[in-house]
Amino acid sequence: MRRRKKTEIIVERDQVLVIKRLNSQAAEWCDQCRKETRMVSVDEAAAVAGISERTVYRRVEDDLVHFTETTEGQLMICITSLLSSV
Repeated sequence: MRRRKKTEIIVERDQVLVIKRLNSQAAEWCDQCRKETRMVSVDEAAAVAGISERTVYRRVEDDLVHFTETTEGQLMICITSLLSSV
């Protein structure tokens, strides 16, 4: 009887996401958290939380994350509320 040898390969991956902005403050005020926190764009929020941009918009629509709009109309997501909703 012939024995078969089984080889198991495990691959581990780590990812680090660094968000730097040259022209913004370190923290901004979130009216709903009532404290200073980082506000990020929708694409940054999706990358940080590991979800799609559409999922970020759904969480905004369902009032699961805090947000604000800039004077240019860009949606900014409160990173504190986003991470607590994940």
